[in-house]
Order: sequence, then C-alpha cells, then structure tokens
Amino acid sequence: MKHEGIEILTDDAHCPMLPGIVHPGKDLLTIMNQMVDTRAHQNPMYLCDESNLVKRVQLFLRSGFSGEVAYAVKANPNARVLRMIHRGGINRFDVASLPEIETVVRVYPDAHIMFNNPWKTPHEIAQASEIHGVTHFTVQTELEIRKILGHTKALPRSLLEIAVRLQAPRNQKALVDFHDHFGAPKEAVIEMIRRLKKEIEGKVGISVHAGSQNSDIKSYQTALETMADISKAVGGVDFLNIGGGFPVEYYPNPPLGFGAFLRNIVTIANRAKERARADTMYMEPGRSIVAESTCLVIPVVGRTGNDLLHIRDSVYQSFFSARLHRFEPCFRAFRKGKHGFNELPPDKRKKFVARGRTCDAADFLEVQAPEGTREGDVLLLPSAGAYSGASCSTTFNGFTAPQWIYYNTPS
Repeated sequence: MKHEGIEILTDDAHCPMLPGIVHPGKDLLTIMNQMVDTRAHQNPMYLCDESNLVKRVQLFLRSGFSGEVAYAVKANPNARVLRMIHRGGINRFDVASLPEIETVVRVYPDAHIMFNNPWKTPHEIAQASEIHGVTHFTVQTELEIRKILGHTKALPRSLLEIAVRLQAPRNQKALVDFHDHFGAPKEAVIEMIRRLKKEIEGKVGISVHAGSQNSDIKSYQTALETMADISKAVGGVDFLNIGGGFPVEYYPNPPLGFGAFLRNIVTIANRAKERARADTMYMEPGRSIVAESTCLVIPVVGRTGNDLLHIRDSVYQSFFSARLHRFEPCFRAFRKGKHGFNELPPDKRKKFVARGRTCDAADFLEVQAPEGTREGDVLLLPSAGAYSGASCSTTFNGFTAPQWIYYNTPS
C-alpha cells in the first residue's frame, strides 16, 4: 500500500527486516484506515506518537528533580525512539550491555553512558571504557570492584564514577520485585564505599532499584532514607541514584495521576539528597517514558469457540514480558466498516486465551477483549511502547518483528 507523505526509514537499527515508517496522519484511526489491511492478515504494527514521547521526557525534566534524568535503554532501544528522547532533552543513558552502548552512540555519539549492569565481564568493562569512553559503572560485590579497577587502567582514576548498588526491600506491590536480583545489604554497601573512597579520586555514590511498574511511594522513601543513612555513615557520597521502575497507566485501569506521583517522588528524592549531602542525583525512567506513547495493532486471524482467539502476534515478539510476568493485556477492538474502522463496545469485555502465530504450544497468553471480537477484527493495545516488540522480539518460526509507524499529533 502506498500513501502520499509516507517516509520509509532506512536506519531503524532494531528491526532491519521491517524498516520503520513516518506517517503524515495525525490520529490513530486515520493511520489504521490507511495502513491496516485486514484481508492480508499482515504483521502487527506499533503506532508511536512522537509528540507524546517528547512531552513525556519534558515532564521529567521539568519536574523539579535536583539531578539528572537518564533513560533506561532496555525499555525500548529503538533507534528513532532514542533520537526523540534525546531531542526532548535527555543526554544520559542507562545501559546493561555493549550492544546497548553501541546502539546509543550510533544515535548520539556524545551521550553520557551509565553502565549499570552489576555483573560485567572484564572484556565488557575494557571495551566500554577504552572504545566508548564510559566512566560510570555500577557494582554490588567486591569482585566487581576489582574487575573495574583492573580493566579501566587507561582511564585516569579521577574520571571514574562508581555506584554501589543497595539491595531494596522486598516489594510485593511492584510488577517485578528486584530484591533478590539487585543490590548488596546495607553493611556491605558501606564497606565497598569506604574502599572505593580510598582507591579512586573520582566520584562514589549509591544506587537502588525499588522494583518495576512500582506505584508504592513508600518503597522509594524507605530506600532513599537508607541511602542517606549510608552516606552519613561513610562521611558523605558524591551522588545518589534512585533508579526507575515508575508505573504507567495500563488500559482499562483508572488514571494513575502520574504527575502527582512524580512530584511526590521528586520531593522525597530531593530531601534525601540534602540529608545525604550528595552533590548530585540520578533517576533512570524507562517504561514511564516510552510506554504510553505507543499502541500495538494486531489483526485477529480466527476465533475458536467462545474463549479462544488466534492473533497475528506472539509471546516470542510483543508479549514475552507479559507472559513472563503474568501480565494480562486488555485490548480495545475495531471492525472495518464501509467508511473505515469502528470501535467495538469497550465496556463489554471478556477473558480470552490468545494463541500466537507460531507453531509452539507455549505461544499463548490470557487477555481481555470485547466479547464480540472475531476474525477480521483488529485489536489495539494502548501503552505498548515498553518491553515489547522493540526490546524482546525474536524471529522464531520465521516471523518478522512488528513494524513501527511514527506520527505526530497536533500540539
């Protein structure tokens, strides 16, 4: 299908098999009516509102946070998304691997990279520092400290910036609890900071991650208070990193009131910084920057009985994270009429099992959708821009990743 004003992107690095498209349309229905062909049962599509993405970045930058905002690349490493985030004003990026570093520097060569994976190989540390000039690293063990000090010898010690990761309290309110995965106990953090302050002339700080999709403000407050206590115990640190994990609004849940949530987090963080007497502070939002900018559109290729839908997507592409964390997506649904797509009544939903397009028996997940959904309809998933087809997609069974279409709504 060809439409006037459409631009085909040739450098959408995350998805070389299906280059991205910049569409002149200003709203979802216009783009769907032009780009979705229900008869062809084509690939699923991500529709990304770039203006929404830039506004979300600026919400963080104008929040009054007394520090710097870094984008967590793992949430969505899409090259054009990274450009939009940088255009919005973020020039610091939280990464976990050499490929993520390379993705960022291709888009923005002067980016400030924070290599925050606490488990790195000596090769990764050396490559990051020597080739890409990375100076910020995160540790949570004495072994990791030895690796970093031993494989960054080309860097002046005055340039090193090392964060010691604190273990966050258990958090059952977060979608993903990082207590058992990240961080060291308080006393171990204190000992590592004391050692680092003796061995490097650069900056030493504390970082934490209170959990992903975490709406529990108290968990952030507890972690920040502990960080301030540690700072006092070691005679001060140079920075605090409060991590990310901030929640987003997933349809059809009631509005979260994210602006108020962010103001509360900023207030708590700024107080902790003062109490810790730290020079600066970082936060690392990922999901909360990119998720709500993007919708996912999926053709329905069949319905079996009352409860089984067959969809043109997969847990090996858009729904790996949803399946892994037992998250139940809730879809809107549209049906093609004489004059374009019309939405099915959203208030009459039911639970389905959605079978993916691969021939793997594990390719299914529980979803909600309007009860009348049938073959030929199109499902639309709001807030689909994080941990989905850009960051978790495979080509299992030969299926290509979903296509990305970018547009801008009027301001």
